[in-house]
Amino acid sequence: MKKQEPIKYSKSKDKELFPHETMIWRLEDRREKKLCWFQCYEHVEKYIIRYQLTKVQYKLQVRV
Repeated sequence: MKKQEPIKYSKSKDKELFPHETMIWRLEDRREKKLCWFQCYEHVEKYIIRYQLTKVQYKLQVRV
């Protein structure tokens, strides 16, 4: 089993990207070409690990 690479994310103030009030994490899954929103970092982490995404396969942002 290979070691999990660190999860990279950026901060965003663009409220247009976050249509859901309680979902402060936004993930663009580039493999599936879909958007996902999450309530907490642990859920994001679980998703990335489950689908074995690498840094180039997703873009993660948190609302500030």
